Amino acid sequence: MRLSRLAEPEAVNNPGHLLFTTASNIMLDYNRRIRRERNRDGGSVAPDLPCPVPNAEAQHAEKQRRAILREAIAALPDETRDIFIRFHLEGRSYRQIAEEKGMDLRRVEYHLRDAMKACRQYARDHQ
Repeated sequence: MRLSRLAEPEAVNNPGHLLFTTASNIMLDYNRRIRRERNRDGGSVAPDLPCPVPNAEAQHAEKQRRAILREAIAALPDETRDIFIRFHLEGRSYRQIAEEKGMDLRRVEYHLRDAMKACRQYARDHQ
């Protein structure tokens, strides 16, 4: 049909080549159109894909875990709690904490070790 639509069909030297090139271009156009349509509507969704949003049960468990952690931190001795918060929540280094508190670096390590032990034990006891 495309050959017949040409103004000078006899000017085509190799009609077979034109036929295959035209068929190839039609298939490419078709595949591009199908791909665009799939991308436009998002395509099909695999049923086994997990939802990225945690379900209500997971959200509740996370709230409970955070509450236990807050209680565990609150139950720490004052100095240990302060060092724990400075290191884990404020992102300070052992050296910075030691300088701020005027204590030995080793003592900061001991406080953090004791804080982690106490938090783990509190979490085990309250789950």
